[in-house]
Order: sequence, then structure tokens, then C-alpha cells
Amino acid sequence: MTNTKQTLMLVTIRLTSAKLNWANLKNKLDLLPS
Repeated sequence: MTNTKQTLMLVTIRLTSAKLNWANLKNKLDLLPS
């Protein structure tokens, strides 16, 4: 059985990086001329 704390940490890291990727994507889209 995997360590629950370790799993939670991995999930949090993945969610955080996904949020950062989404923010970067939105910034790039905002920079595009409409």
C-alpha cells in the first residue's frame, strides 16, 4: 500500500503544475492579436 501522504503530495504538485500551465496558456492567448 502506498503512503497516503506521498500520494497527496504528488496530487497537489500535479494540480499546481496544471494550474500554472493553464495560467501560462491564458497569458499567451491574451498576448495574441485579436
